[in-house]
Amino acid sequence: MLRRYRLATDVGILAKLFGRKPRTRIADVAEGEHVIVRGRVTCRSPIAAPYTGRPCAYWRFEVHQLADSVITSTLAVDFRLEDATGVADVIVEVCSFDVVVNYVEMSRATNLSAKARSLFAQFGFPHEIAQIAQVNVGEAIVAVGEEIEVEGTATREPLPPDAQERGYREGGGTKLVFSRGAVVRGLARDSFYIGARD
Repeated sequence: MLRRYRLATDVGILAKLFGRKPRTRIADVAEGEHVIVRGRVTCRSPIAAPYTGRPCAYWRFEVHQLADSVITSTLAVDFRLEDATGVADVIVEVCSFDVVVNYVEMSRATNLSAKARSLFAQFGFPHEIAQIAQVNVGEAIVAVGEEIEVEGTATREPLPPDAQERGYREGGGTKLVFSRGAVVRGLARDSFYIGARD
């Protein structure tokens, strides 16, 4: 006997099957709701990634010797996430970041560039690395304009009075804010080598 099964094409059904919450549009997020939103990063005061110089809201600089992480340094600034329906502020002070590192140099310690050596000095890189050691230099960033996901419990804060036009009978608007416990995720799941080729 053949049975017919309905194909689970609904995003919510698929998300439940694979143990992930479905994404929610920013405009549809309710106060105190735990959600995943996806959008593009905008930033009033972006920072420059240390190696590539790309404008970003977050960077993590990593140096690996063999399988050990030798040094990690990070910096982040608050940013906004925009989708087609609205804007959400992301307060990074208490967020965690799940962003894959891309490698900019992979060579013996003696062959590293002057730029890499300068960054090692800037971030307090230990000098005990053997000159023949294989060293991988990487950078993970949340770039301005990049599409990412933020998961967390959102709150709604009132907009300042000058932020929108409204009549005397209308209430004030609100903005969506992610802060404590939010996870910022890059969409890439694999590391790549993005450095110069010889």
